[in-house]
Parts: sequence; C-alpha cells; structure tokens
Amino acid sequence: ASIEYYAIPKSQMPDQMLIGAEVYNYGYNDEDGVSLLGMIDGEGIYLPSPTLNYEGTIDPDSTEYIESEYFDISMLEAGTYTFTADIISSGTDVLLSDNGLSREFLITENVYALDGLYENNDLVGTGVPGGDNNADGVKIANYFDIKQNTTLSSIRMDLYTGTYETSLGTFETAPGGELIAYVCDTTGIFDPNVTELGPELGGVIWYSDFYLVSEDDVDNGQIVIDADDFELPVGAYYIMIEMYSNG
Repeated sequence: ASIEYYAIPKSQMPDQMLIGAEVYNYGYNDEDGVSLLGMIDGEGIYLPSPTLNYEGTIDPDSTEYIESEYFDISMLEAGTYTFTADIISSGTDVLLSDNGLSREFLITENVYALDGLYENNDLVGTGVPGGDNNADGVKIANYFDIKQNTTLSSIRMDLYTGTYETSLGTFETAPGGELIAYVCDTTGIFDPNVTELGPELGGVIWYSDFYLVSEDDVDNGQIVIDADDFELPVGAYYIMIEMYSNG
C-alpha cells in the first residue's frame, strides 16, 4: 500500500513480494531490449529468471513500468538485506550510473520502523519556525499493518540532534518538552465517503501519560515510551505523537 518500512518483524513479514521499476527514456531514440534485474544480497530473487524483460519499446521522453509477479520470500530470516534493481537495455547509454538503485531493509525480531530509507527529512516539532503546523499540540503519525496478533511493548522516536539555522536564530532539540503517545484506529482511511480525518484519526485505542523529555533523551538522540505490553490484534493502526514545547 505504498508504505515503505525500513524494519519489519519476522512475524509481520508477508510471505510474498514483487519488484518493479519506473524506467524513463531521456534519449532521442526508441529504447528496446529493456530488462530489470532484481537481487537481494546479490542473489536472484524470483524464478524462473531474475531478469524481467519489457515487451516493446520505450519512446523518447516517456516513462514505462516493469513489474514482476509475486514471488516467495518466506525463507528470509531476521537479518539485514540489500535489495538491488538494475536496468539494462540494448541502446547506448552514457549515464550508466543512474541505471541502478539499492535499498537496505531489516527483518527483525521485534522492531517495526519507517526510519532509514530517506536522505531528506522534514523537521517536525514544537518550536521549529513554520506557523500553526508546528504549534504546541502538533500531532504526527505513522501507519503500521499488523498481520499477526502481537504485543506493543514500547514506542521509540528518533530525535534530530543537529542545529537548525533560521533567520530567527539557531534551533535545536532541547529537554523540557512533553509528549503523549497514542495508538489510533485506521477506521475511515479506506472509506471513499470519508474526506477528512479528525485529530484522533480513526479513534484513540490507547494512550500514554505525559512524557517529559530529559537531557539523557537528547544526548541519546531518541525517546522511548513504554506501552506496558499492550495487545494489538490483527489490523492496521496509527502510532501518533502529540508534542508540547513548554516554552
């Protein structure tokens, strides 16, 4: 569902996946003989061949898509993997360096996370200039798909540990702020009649006490809130954080 996780617990992994690529022809000739080679840790990942051939040509200044059928990944155990996609064609290409992409992902025992995939991040938090969107009480949420009943034992947030220069001065993460963690329902997000979600998304299922951000949290670059082994049945959930700066 276009949700890109960096770490997925083994118990929440799908048994199958697919690989695909968006291919753009920025040349002035039709491109033919285009194929996609997909690998996990240097090994072909789908049968009967790890190479997918695009049937037809790709016109100049146009984009086409190559996508595999679903293939089995149930044999993957907990560990760190590198997923690589390389595009090959019969045409002359002077920019070979942009024909491949790789992405690291983790299968874990108990950590489910979106972190780690992106080079650029938006800074979100109370006190960062930006108007009402970053005022006290701002809420941010991540979506998690639970495929097998599990237990939520803690919620971790990574903190930005650098400085942020603005015309109003230098901003940085500091102790003294407070936050509340929530588990929320996803009711409504797939309903075409629902055009806007409320501040509690699909409804609050669980929430923590206020948590005071300490100097140790800032030094460690993360906050961990215990969830006291809250049971999560199969379903889809938001983990949401509500933040207050306390000045």
